[in-house]
Amino acid sequence: VLWSPKEKRNWPDFERRLPYTLKLYSSWGANYSKAYFDIKATVMPAPDFNGVLWKLESNLKGERLFYTNANEKAKGYYKEPLKIAGSWLATATTMVNGKSVGNKINQYFNVNKATGKKITLTNQPSASYPGNGAFTLVDGVQNEKGFARSGEFLGFSGADCEAVIDLGKTQNIISITVHALRQEASWIWQPLTVSLMISVDGINYKEMGLTDDFVKKDNNRGTMAISFDANPARYVKVKIENWGEIPSGNPGAGKKAWLFVDEIEVK
Repeated sequence: VLWSPKEKRNWPDFERRLPYTLKLYSSWGANYSKAYFDIKATVMPAPDFNGVLWKLESNLKGERLFYTNANEKAKGYYKEPLKIAGSWLATATTMVNGKSVGNKINQYFNVNKATGKKITLTNQPSASYPGNGAFTLVDGVQNEKGFARSGEFLGFSGADCEAVIDLGKTQNIISITVHALRQEASWIWQPLTVSLMISVDGINYKEMGLTDDFVKKDNNRGTMAISFDANPARYVKVKIENWGEIPSGNPGAGKKAWLFVDEIEVK
């Protein structure tokens, strides 16, 4: 952009020459952005097994992506989307001439009975905060940075979040945990209540409990959980109630509150 006339700018050609240019900068000892080497990671459903898929992509065509988990029981050069069937910390980096370049990405997966399962929503999230659709709530990725990673949430403006998760088969469950956000300055309030119903046939449901207990975590995050004795279930229906009208004395007082939900765990 700085040194080429507009009519002669050719991004594919520039991209082809960029690795050599960056290598030259390195030989000079110059500081430069390594964002071009960053890996794009996508979490996807995995219908053929219990878990999710982790897809990795790099701008550097032909270069190798190396992945590992925390205890290095799984590691190697990336060939295809990785099957994430357990809870583990995954790390990936771009390799050039056998050396790691760019910024490593770390992703912690918390796989539970709901992870990767079919989920339907009664109310769709706001177009401003759609996340990755309903799958956001069962992708095994729990937000750690709060609103700084708003794309990891589904946002509902003045509306409830009602979800039905099909666990795929009838099995005993003992709890559900809803991960949500409370950031009052942004008009985002914790859920007023979370309630749970379960079913073995998807028609007849049994009430399992309701909670208004929001357990605070860092970065304005929090959880709301319902525990009970083991009960058989295939279908889990969770209603996460919007706070409603923002109380007086708070930013946005009198307006509808936002509800931000990150993940639904089933154990």
